[in-house]
Amino acid sequence: MSSPVNPDFLILAVQFVVAFAIAIVSLVGYRMFGSRTLFRMALSFFLIGGGILVQDAGNIATELAGFGPELSILGLVLEALGYFVLAISHIYTVRSEVGAEVSSMTLLLPFFAAAVQPSTALVLEGVARSVSFFLLLYILSENIIFLVKNRNAEALLPIVGFALLLASLFIRLFFVLPTETSDLVDLLKLAGFLILSGPVLVLLVRLRGGPP
Repeated sequence: MSSPVNPDFLILAVQFVVAFAIAIVSLVGYRMFGSRTLFRMALSFFLIGGGILVQDAGNIATELAGFGPELSILGLVLEALGYFVLAISHIYTVRSEVGAEVSSMTLLLPFFAAAVQPSTALVLEGVARSVSFFLLLYILSENIIFLVKNRNAEALLPIVGFALLLASLFIRLFFVLPTETSDLVDLLKLAGFLILSGPVLVLLVRLRGGPP
């Protein structure tokens, strides 16, 4: 029986800590300034962090007891809900017209992912990841268009962070990975979360001058 304390477990644990840290800082900012943007940010990262925690528990259950796909699927659904709240937040704050174009390109991704999976559990995982991929692609596209239209350098950090999350999810969706490569993909996702913590701190500093 392998120990649950392995690189995959540790990386997911750090992802959870970083996601919850972003959520807590956003919630503190919301309580201080009443910013709805920070409230939606807090809610989204609580869901994302909770999803990562549940996935980690599912991985441990699979290793120790031979079950856990249900927990992993629940975790992926929670994470997708977090990205959904984040996408809604971008609709209110960034306000560009990229949504329709992105949805037309990615609407079939869940079916592509499901078609290549050999079991029902993996089909559900593929669909959950595909929904997250669609939402992240939408959010990334919103930020890119915001950068192009407004030439605001502050949009660069979110773009890099969301691009890393999107890249890690794309690899998970369409490639079967050995353990070593899987850990690198998890590190890519962790880097995305770490980079996204920067804009939250920037927003808090900006709000000290008054609510947006």
